[in-house]
Amino acid sequence: MGAVANVNDANLFSINRLSQMTGMARETITRKVQGIKPSGTKSGHPVYHWRDVGPALYGDAMPAAATDPNELPATERDRWYASELKRLEYEQELGQLLKAEDVRSAWAGALKAVMLGLETLTDVVERDAGLTPEQTSVIQRTVDRMRDQLYRELSGEEDDNV
Repeated sequence: MGAVANVNDANLFSINRLSQMTGMARETITRKVQGIKPSGTKSGHPVYHWRDVGPALYGDAMPAAATDPNELPATERDRWYASELKRLEYEQELGQLLKAEDVRSAWAGALKAVMLGLETLTDVVERDAGLTPEQTSVIQRTVDRMRDQLYRELSGEEDDNV
């Protein structure tokens, strides 16, 4: 029968195992954990608890200021903005990012077509269906409400009639 493993040993790792897990070279890990007291030994090699070595391995990987590029040192900030420009250009090439002017132009064209259709709807229906003036008036009021609602939605105005 095999030896019973201690649950507390689950977070103990040798330099070799840390290297396999993180993809870092053993030499790099050895340098980063220098000064950290091993939590024990396993097969004659020091083992470290993850809570002790995790911050040593990754603590300096990304400075806290990295969330705000304006707080980075000048050279880091230049690299960050250069990488962002490259990322945006790449996304634009893939068609995942559109220029604001192109989007505005497309929306303007689509909304012009909708508004033209709404403006002429009453006349077309009156002519083609032979509507009475009362029926035409009902359609015109409905179209006017739709046009006003569309304007309020696009301009961000609140609807007072709700």
